[in-house]
Amino acid sequence: MIRAKDKFNICCLRRASRRRRKSIAFRLVGVILRRYLFTCVCVPLFIYFSLKDVEADIRNASLTVTSMLEQMEDQIRDTSTSSIWRYMVSYKNMLRAIEDRCLATIYCLFLLGSGELSVSSMASLKRHDTLARDYLRAAIHFLTQPNTLPDIPDIINDIVDIESASLPRAVNISAAEEFYKRATHYHKELRNFQNTIRDYITSQVKSDIRTASHHKWVAVALLVTVLVISPVIITLVINATNTIQAFASTLVQRTVQLQREKHKGDTLLHQMLPRPVIKHLKQHRQVPAESFENVTIYFSDVVGFTQISAESSPMEVVAMLNALYHLFDSRIEKYDVYKVETIGDAYMVVSGLPQRNGGKHAGEIATMSLDLLRALNRFAIPHRPAQFFNVRIGINSGPVVAGVVGTTMPRYCLFGDTVNTASRMESTGEPMKIHISQTTKEELDALGGYEMEYRGETDIKKEHQQVWLQGKGTLSTYWLHGRVDGLPRPSIDEPPILLAPKERLPEFLELLLPSVTDEEDAIDLHFLHNPKLSNASASIRLSALTTESTNQLGFIKKNLRDNY
Repeated sequence: MIRAKDKFNICCLRRASRRRRKSIAFRLVGVILRRYLFTCVCVPLFIYFSLKDVEADIRNASLTVTSMLEQMEDQIRDTSTSSIWRYMVSYKNMLRAIEDRCLATIYCLFLLGSGELSVSSMASLKRHDTLARDYLRAAIHFLTQPNTLPDIPDIINDIVDIESASLPRAVNISAAEEFYKRATHYHKELRNFQNTIRDYITSQVKSDIRTASHHKWVAVALLVTVLVISPVIITLVINATNTIQAFASTLVQRTVQLQREKHKGDTLLHQMLPRPVIKHLKQHRQVPAESFENVTIYFSDVVGFTQISAESSPMEVVAMLNALYHLFDSRIEKYDVYKVETIGDAYMVVSGLPQRNGGKHAGEIATMSLDLLRALNRFAIPHRPAQFFNVRIGINSGPVVAGVVGTTMPRYCLFGDTVNTASRMESTGEPMKIHISQTTKEELDALGGYEMEYRGETDIKKEHQQVWLQGKGTLSTYWLHGRVDGLPRPSIDEPPILLAPKERLPEFLELLLPSVTDEEDAIDLHFLHNPKLSNASASIRLSALTTESTNQLGFIKKNLRDNY
């Protein structure tokens, strides 16, 4: 039998069991009520009332991120020349893709938690989902060697039918949790890919920094080297410049001296030979003899020169000839004539060669002869002021042959009967008169303007006056008196012209520089302006000119005529 105590214990156990069952039931009911209220009432209410605030926060955060990304784009644009600009653009696109993917995920969670979305929220969901995909593709496109990225899962369309998302639906917490897990995993993959790009950019930037640092130190080393070597180089350059400048200055001086000497040589050469002949000789070409059909030749000498030389000192003879030839040379420069040579007191000039001048040669020689006589009209002998120069002048026209004779000291010589006749015209003439031949007279008649007469007494009944010439027989010759256009006849009544006063004659003679050159037993005397030579040098040069050699000048002149 069951005792009363046992019954009481059993009753107590039963009561406790009933209470425990009631407590468990109440607990289950409480849990069910809490879950129901949280799921069906609290969560929707929380989502509904906080959705507007969350959208405002999303917009604010999106503006902030957009501003940061725009600044990043500006920095990328500034580094467009770098080798990592592609990765920078890809990194920026990854940031935008992750941002848009996060925003799309938030809107999906709102959709799954509340059962529906507004039209504007649905448009934002579609826009952010599309932008996320586009930015992700652009990020992969800008990579030169894109890293392996998992396939982009369509996690939104797998959970939510976006086309029908605007329709009301039941709240699905488990689906929201599943979607959140998948989205979190995908975001993690995107972050890993972003970190890979960032690590590459970081390593590349560090490499560029190391390279730039290396270049910087190389530049610093080069700068230091340049600073150290520059003074040496500058010193060497200055020395080289000074040397070059000194050499250039010396070269200029030598060039100027060479030009001066060349000019002197050319001047001296032009005094000896005609310019066309000099041109041929400079070109190492043989100068051929040339025939001239018609030229006019002038001969003159000083009357009584042998007697004057015998009665004068060598210095006085040299001074006299220099003064005379200086006068002649200065006068003939005005005319188209060429001075052939001077031997002793003989003076030979030709017109019409080496440059032909048509029919002007006779007029040039005739006018020159009248000019010389007019100049000699008042020209006294330097050491004999009371005595005047008397010259005989002979002129003839005709054909000649001209050429260079000799190799050691080449001379330009004239050959032909015309030269011989001109010499005879001079030797048979009279002092201070111009004796011309028949051919010259005909040339002057063709030109006109010259006053001429037959030689000797003129008889109107006679056709012409004949004169005996040694070696030529009888020829008709004429006197040339002047030109109709102004050159007057010579007159000895005019006052004489002295080179220097008589009392200053020794001083004047000391200033003269005689240049005596012995060439084939001929003495050529030249007059130089403003010479500076000591008396010792002058005496040395004149020591060879003795009285005996002075007396030989007449013999040389005679030989010249005979040779021609």
